[in-house]
Amino acid sequence: MANAGGAWDNAKKFVEVDLADKTSSLHDASVVGDTVGDPFKDTSSVSLNPIIKFTTLFGLLAVEIAVSLNPSQARIFGFILVLLGLFFVWKSFYKMRINDSDEVVQPVKEKVNESKEEEEEEDEEEEEEEEEEEEEEEEEEEEEEEEEEEEEEEEEEEEAKNKAEEEAKKKAEEEAKKKAEEEAKKKAEEEAKKKAEEEAKKKAEEEAKKKAE
Repeated sequence: MANAGGAWDNAKKFVEVDLADKTSSLHDASVVGDTVGDPFKDTSSVSLNPIIKFTTLFGLLAVEIAVSLNPSQARIFGFILVLLGLFFVWKSFYKMRINDSDEVVQPVKEKVNESKEEEEEEDEEEEEEEEEEEEEEEEEEEEEEEEEEEEEEEEEEEEAKNKAEEEAKKKAEEEAKKKAEEEAKKKAEEEAKKKAEEEAKKKAEEEAKKKAE
């Protein structure tokens, strides 16, 4: 444990000093390793060392006591030690358990429940805000679609108006051309009639002169 904690601590120093990296995921991982490595290096391994020494020393003393006692005394002494061990096991693991009815646990549970309720309320508020934002976005999209449709309709109407105006202009031009052609034809016919009348008059005059002569 001491070696592992020291390795994690040195890894963080290596990343921060040698690599000069304090923003990447590698640095975040080294910070987590150092957080776990410090208690490994400074507390857990150091506290286990005297426990191991004490257990070995107690084992040697117990062997000497067991060898020096009679078999009957050794059995009684061993039974007493077993009872003591069971008592300490019960006191360590079962007696020290925290019950739900404990005065210390209830406020903690209340705080935990309050925090959960607050988190649920925050989640609900966030969900409501997200739903409102989605609704607003949908409304904006619908409005944009309606505006686009209106613009397309207006463009189509303008195009139809322009086409109608162009067709009306074309019709007016065609009618004007037809009228001009008809008037030209009428004028030509009138001129032709006048010429024919004049020629007929001239012929009549000439015939009258001939007769007179």
